[in-house]
Amino acid sequence: TYPSHTTLITGVSPAKHSVSNNLTFDPKAINQTGWYWYASDVRVPTLWAAAHAKGLATANVHWPVSVGAPGLDANLPQIWRTGTPDDAKLLAALATPGLLPELEQRVGVPYAQGIDESVEGDATRVRFAVAILTVRKPAFTTIYLAGIDHEEHRSGPGSAAANVAIEQTDALVGQL
Repeated sequence: TYPSHTTLITGVSPAKHSVSNNLTFDPKAINQTGWYWYASDVRVPTLWAAAHAKGLATANVHWPVSVGAPGLDANLPQIWRTGTPDDAKLLAALATPGLLPELEQRVGVPYAQGIDESVEGDATRVRFAVAILTVRKPAFTTIYLAGIDHEEHRSGPGSAAANVAIEQTDALVGQL
């Protein structure tokens, strides 16, 4: 997932952008199963930075490897550590300052935990993305909907549950 998403946002292969796995290389487990959360690990410019440099407003919701990404005007990066309520504090600290409380008030529900990659979690993230698109009107936006991948890992590609996730995600894309 992470090498592919980084390739999409940079236009170059993992050999050039440096994100070669979801998890960082950590054979001694010093980083406690740390993931490639941080945009500082990307060795080349991103589309966010290129768009921003041209004066375009940019936004992101839940895209991998987006913590601290240069060029993002509204960023709700993908990150979690423990799957506990402290993860919400971590996201709030790493998101664009003030963005999360502003959107939670506007949307009327808490933002989905980063570790929640269900279609239901995606539905909440879509509500937040719609609020960003409506209020901030970014010219370039990335949104990662993980529910299909999550369900296919759980139930198998082509399973009845995966097909339902595809239909539900299609409806979410329609909302966007």
